[in-house]
Amino acid sequence: PAADDIIRGDLSVREVAFTFDGGADANAAGEILDGLRARNVRATMFLTGQFIRLHPDLVRRMVTEVHEGGNHLDAHPHLTTYERDRRQQTLPTVTREFLVDQLRRAEESFRALTEQPMAPFWRAPFGEHNPEIRGWAAEGGYRHISWTRGAGTAEDLDTRDWVADRSSRNYRTREEIAARLVNFGQGRPEGLNGGIVLMHLASHRRTDRP
Repeated sequence: PAADDIIRGDLSVREVAFTFDGGADANAAGEILDGLRARNVRATMFLTGQFIRLHPDLVRRMVTEVHEGGNHLDAHPHLTTYERDRRQQTLPTVTREFLVDQLRRAEESFRALTEQPMAPFWRAPFGEHNPEIRGWAAEGGYRHISWTRGAGTAEDLDTRDWVADRSSRNYRTREEIAARLVNFGQGRPEGLNGGIVLMHLASHRRTDRP
């Protein structure tokens, strides 16, 4: 069970988890933290070691404002062949030792900066993982957190906030993002309960910022 991919919380609880991935850039992080603080919302921040070292003041603020720090590996590497063939086969260069070292480096950067441990959760960069990779991470004390998927591929809680090209079929306006979250699960008893929302701490959009 420790190697399972967690995609949703308790369906009986009217709670939603907002999660934000931080790879290297942070040009939306301050704006996001301001919004969360104004609404008294705590979130989970999946941070790379690179993000932690590049943006120490933001990470300290996250901890001060009681957001949860999760592991996004040290250098945001690709782990599987998904980008090439849409299959989640472990890349030849990715070994147990490689993955554990990536987790350890990110955690050490977080602990050195904040004097606190990371939460025992991780999210694979690019959504690239499989049971073998999750098992290695579980041996190192980390459980994998994805995001919630609903009825079919058309319904999920990946906001696609990282898509900046308005001509892309994956582009969603800020209004569409909000509506997608609010309307998720309509007509089912659990509705949005236990949903895990995926967003990012950076945006390449000049306008219509999520």
